[in-house]
Amino acid sequence: MFGLHWAFIPIFINNMATIGFDSLMGLLAANQFAMAGAALAFGLRARDKQMKTLGISTGGTALLGVSEPALYGVLLPQKKTLIMAIIGGSVGGVIGGAFLSKVYAFAPSGVFGIRGAVNPQGIDAGFYGYVVQMLVGLVVGFILTYLWGYKTRSESAKSIPQGSVNSVSISDVRGQNNNSGLPVQKAEMTVHSPLSGEVVELASVADEAFSSEAMGKGVAIIPSSGTVVSPVEGVVTTITKSRHAIAVIGNDGVEVLIHVGLDTVKLKGEGFTLKVQEGDQVKVRDVMMEVDLAKIKEKGFQLITPVIITNFGNYSSVSGIGARNISAGAPVITVKV
Repeated sequence: MFGLHWAFIPIFINNMATIGFDSLMGLLAANQFAMAGAALAFGLRARDKQMKTLGISTGGTALLGVSEPALYGVLLPQKKTLIMAIIGGSVGGVIGGAFLSKVYAFAPSGVFGIRGAVNPQGIDAGFYGYVVQMLVGLVVGFILTYLWGYKTRSESAKSIPQGSVNSVSISDVRGQNNNSGLPVQKAEMTVHSPLSGEVVELASVADEAFSSEAMGKGVAIIPSSGTVVSPVEGVVTTITKSRHAIAVIGNDGVEVLIHVGLDTVKLKGEGFTLKVQEGDQVKVRDVMMEVDLAKIKEKGFQLITPVIITNFGNYSSVSGIGARNISAGAPVITVKV
């Protein structure tokens, strides 16, 4: 899965040259197709167009024998999707082993590699086992990911790197007059600015984790004031130990991460004064933290603050207002279902 199979290539070649087949390589197809199934399921579940395209396209390339795009583009970042793919590959591999599947020619593990499993003396049980393990890996990986391997709105906010702590489940977030305990969904949701200052694009942030939108979509703010307010009505779910980042889940299910400054985790909380705790209910414009901007700047850290929607994959679009000056509490991001 991670390219470790290349260490076995000399063994594969030696087995084919000496005994005419290789058994270990005959089990790799299940893993390949499980990754394809998991990536395809992720693509079908994703609401964001880019993530949907990523899942479906990388799942397709995995079916053809190239698994790296699916592995590094979908499975590893999603984590749970990777686990489901591993389970699917394991189940398929057991079936391939039971049928004593083998390969008789060095070929990719995708659909074009099926001919390599044909015994030169004729099709045998091992060939059928090879095909069955491919299908089982594909189906199990797909079903597990579709049902349990994709992060939905009903789950808690994503963990924040560098000092994340326990989070409050979104099931605790209740909308007004909502007795079910589930988030109140709207066709369009507004996220308000947590800071006063200048709004800029995420692409201008000198941290690839944010500028590439790998962690989420949104905007960045160069603050003119150190008062950080709640961008939504909901619950404070996560506060890093260094107090430089706060995550809030809105009553409508939107997960917002506010990361004050770049590399400010190194300050170990110096310059950050909390006004809330994890689990606190907040309304828009409620003060959550006071930041000593002068001290942060004096220490040599950038003040630019990414404000991102971490569960952006659940929505059809996440768009910022564009470059302009803004006051804390004013609308800054629009999220559409």
